[in-house]
Amino acid sequence: MSTGTVQNPKTQVIRNMKHDALQLEFTNDNGSALVEGQEVYVKSNGKVAARSTGAQIPVGIVLRGGDDGKRVLVRTYFTACMRGTAKTADIASGALIRQDGTVDANNVPNVVTAAAGNISCAICYLGGAVGAEVRYGIISGYVTKA
Repeated sequence: MSTGTVQNPKTQVIRNMKHDALQLEFTNDNGSALVEGQEVYVKSNGKVAARSTGAQIPVGIVLRGGDDGKRVLVRTYFTACMRGTAKTADIASGALIRQDGTVDANNVPNVVTAAAGNISCAICYLGGAVGAEVRYGIISGYVTKA
C-alpha cells in the first residue's frame, strides 16, 4: 500500500481556443488582481477592469493575469486592429464606434462614437481628441447601440 500524495494539476480555465482573435496587453486598473478567464472591458483611461455590469462592453478574457497597475494579456474579441481619426468629437477608450464613410487627408478612415440606434462592429481601445489618431478593434459581429 502506497502512502504517497496525489498531485492535482492546476485547473485549466480556458480550453479549446480556436478563434483567430488577437492578443493585446493592457494595464490592469481593476483595483485588485485580474486572473485568467476573467472577462474585461476597456475603461475611458485605456486600461482594463473586470466586467461587472451588462452596460460595460467586453473586449476579451484575461490569458495572463496580474496585480492592479501591472500589465495583463487579454485575448480580445477583435479579428483586426485598425487606426482611424476622431472626426467630430473626442472618442473615449471603451466606446462603440463606427466609420462615417469619409477619410482624412492621409486617407485614414474617419470614425465617430456610435449614437443610439447605430450599428457598430468596433470598440475603441485607445481614444483621442478630435483630429487625433484612435485605435480600435473590429469584432466578429455587430452591436446596436442602445
